Amino acid sequence: METVFPFALLCFTSLFTITSPLSTMPVFLTMTQSLDEKERRAVAIRATLVACCALLLFVLAGQFLFKFFGISTNGFRIVGGIIIFRIGFDMLQAKYTPMNLRKEEIKEYIEREFHYDLSRTLDNIRPYYHHVESCQETVPEAIIAFLESKDFEDAVRNAVSLGGDTDTLGAITGSIAEAFYGIPAVLIAECKSRIDKGLMTDVLDEFDHVLGRSVDTYSDEVDETQANQMIEAAIDKYY
Repeated sequence: METVFPFALLCFTSLFTITSPLSTMPVFLTMTQSLDEKERRAVAIRATLVACCALLLFVLAGQFLFKFFGISTNGFRIVGGIIIFRIGFDMLQAKYTPMNLRKEEIKEYIEREFHYDLSRTLDNIRPYYHHVESCQETVPEAIIAFLESKDFEDAVRNAVSLGGDTDTLGAITGSIAEAFYGIPAVLIAECKSRIDKGLMTDVLDEFDHVLGRSVDTYSDEVDETQANQMIEAAIDKYY
């Protein structure tokens, strides 16, 4: 009896620390804020069952898996500590954690939350589209231009091809595409070569610094000659 209570307390505190319900709760509430009570309960039950199965799997087969792969307990602790340290360091640096979202998931979320009609295609929109100043007739079209794209450049070309307020469409579509695809270095270099060094380039450098991204491509080291060389190389490769 004297050994049962300490062992039970050790198991409880270990499981409580691993599952961390207090820190998981706000994350769960944020990620399921668009669901109703029934859907949220179903997600909670499913997540609990998956977590329980994972814990039971490692309780029953953990030692076997460690021996099979030649992993020691201390080695596992060291690696886990390094991973936790890296995540914490990135959070201190205000870096965003990349998320692999599919376009279909993005489309469904926007339609559900903002009630935009994203079922149309660019070919449907082009014949009647014209310059409009309303958000309701600009943002959905820009999003569709992104959804039909293959890369960053293709997304911007799609937006411009609609006509109308092309600079606004391109800015909206380009912002979404940059977050999804990233921007090719050759395009960044070309744009940088067209901007006078000074206030605007300083703003770009500071923006990337705040986001924790590399500013090498925006730095003064990428001069006009280097930019032209990158552009010529891209032309030779793709055209």
